[in-house]
Amino acid sequence: MTRTPPIARPRLVNRLVNSARGPFAFPTSAVFFSLLIVGLATRILFIFSADHHMNSDHAVVYLMARHASEGQFSAFYWGQYYGGTLLQLTAGAAMTVFGKSIGVLAVVSVLYWSAAAVVLRLVVMRSIGRAAGDVAGIVFWFPGVFLFAQSTIDPGFYGPTLILGLTAVWIVLAMPFTQPWIGWVLLGAAVGLASWTSPMALAFAAPAVVVALVKHRDLRGWAMAGIAAVITALPWLLETIRSSFSSVKPIGGAGGIHIDSFASIFTDMLPTAFPLDRFELVRFAVAFSAVFCLGAVAYFGIRCHVVGAALIGIGSLLVVVVLVVGSGGRLAADSARYSTFLLPVLATAVAWWVTRYRWSQWLVIVLAPLITLGPLAQKSDLFHLSTAARFDPSLTKVADELSRSGHRAVYGDYWMAYAMTALIDERVTVAALVPRRFMPYEVTAAGAVDTVIVVYADQANDRLLQKHTEL
Repeated sequence: MTRTPPIARPRLVNRLVNSARGPFAFPTSAVFFSLLIVGLATRILFIFSADHHMNSDHAVVYLMARHASEGQFSAFYWGQYYGGTLLQLTAGAAMTVFGKSIGVLAVVSVLYWSAAAVVLRLVVMRSIGRAAGDVAGIVFWFPGVFLFAQSTIDPGFYGPTLILGLTAVWIVLAMPFTQPWIGWVLLGAAVGLASWTSPMALAFAAPAVVVALVKHRDLRGWAMAGIAAVITALPWLLETIRSSFSSVKPIGGAGGIHIDSFASIFTDMLPTAFPLDRFELVRFAVAFSAVFCLGAVAYFGIRCHVVGAALIGIGSLLVVVVLVVGSGGRLAADSARYSTFLLPVLATAVAWWVTRYRWSQWLVIVLAPLITLGPLAQKSDLFHLSTAARFDPSLTKVADELSRSGHRAVYGDYWMAYAMTALIDERVTVAALVPRRFMPYEVTAAGAVDTVIVVYADQANDRLLQKHTEL
């Protein structure tokens, strides 16, 4: 008579195949790391090519990094009560070693994006499988020309937002660590930095925090996470109190928010960030696919108990809400840069679907780099290294004239002010008329012997000065 077999409780089996042979034992992983290097090298070539252009917004980030390298700390992007300065501080630290240049800032920005691609791969790999993780990382890393370029001209907190939100998700998936307190401290630190960095980073990380609190009921761990969060969020907390809570108020107010505000993200903003956006059919396809991907990742992540996917999906839904509430209205084509924050969920959705079949996953692995690098090679000469056209070339002549005439501090239109200041590395500082960003520039300009105002001909400020000659 045979013995009754022992009855064991069912348990979840790790989706990952034993990886004792290392990541390169899987063909898709070898391709991912190879393409990671290709994408990094291509971005660096692009940074120093004649097609790498920056405007005054991007120039502010560079000037902040310069000041950070000299020990001057700013909690937020100049003139704002949001937008943490992790990127600027990191780039400033790099500038103390490699010198003060826009190239250093741009490379640091790209490194944030590359780190986000790696962490997204880890999250999807733990949740869905290794091949899906590799595909998600590749799609994220090669998202089309617009977002490719965006990774080299980060407006200040986009890369840090991505890496912090994804890191919070990864920490929760990896818990418990060998030493439980490590996971709690890391999670608290990530959430605190996310709070400081941007509302989008906090929204993306929030679902992960909820899962950690529900799944691991450890009061001591909660306390350690809370302490770590408070410490890393101190810049945000102090500035919030000092500004009478301006950092938690919507920028545009809540009066213009309605259903169309949410729809505009998918119908107007998002399609602009992807190839062939001039065709109405393509715009419709992008809008429909984005809505489907966002909902599908959240829904099937919850239904199939795929925690990582569920956290990415729900976090992305919260990001959409934050974008609409924060802006206070519609998000049009000129806000396409915000598409950055939806890249993780779109890449996850694509990877989850195409890895059902081997042929489709390899098709996407081949197409993603081609769709990005093909048009880039068509419109750019990556091997023509020149930074002469990084800013509006006409600004160089104006800056040279100001230097020759002995002017060291002047006023100017916003879209030339910080660009010109960055172009000549603050040998002449230009204080913006509106919006006002950096008070020391204004103080210096106000104290100059002669008041000089530089404006674009026939634009609003020029017409205003012609009309009111007493100014």
